[in-house]
Parts: sequence; structure tokens; C-alpha cells
Amino acid sequence: CLRQALQIDPDYFNAYYNLAALFAAQHRYDEAELILREALVRHPSETAKAFVRDSQFDSIRELSRFSFLPAKE
Repeated sequence: CLRQALQIDPDYFNAYYNLAALFAAQHRYDEAELILREALVRHPSETAKAFVRDSQFDSIRELSRFSFLPAKE
């Protein structure tokens, strides 16, 4: 459903956010990284804020492959 939402509206931030959170929770890091990189291009401020604030991303925040995103304050 979320991937379909992005096909219909590639600028729908909530779909990126929810997909990234889902992939992070499932330890599907390759997919989480791709989604977060695309979200950062399309929605830099929202993506950075969500990554820093949301505990759903705790499992990936410290992984070096996600260093392109801001660190938790």
C-alpha cells in the first residue's frame, strides 16, 4: 500500500516515513536506507526531524550507513 502511495504521489512524505520505520523495525536496512535517502532529497527538513525524534529509528540511528542523516541531539 505504501509503495503504491508513492507511485501515485512521489511527494507523499508520510509514505516515506512509514516505509522507512517499517523497514528499520524489520532490520531491512538496505530498503530503509534507500527510502530515507529519497525522503531526504524530497523532504529534507521533515526527514531529518523524524529521524532524530522518532524512537522507531533507534535501531538504525547508530549504524554508519545512516550517517548521512543527522545524529540525535
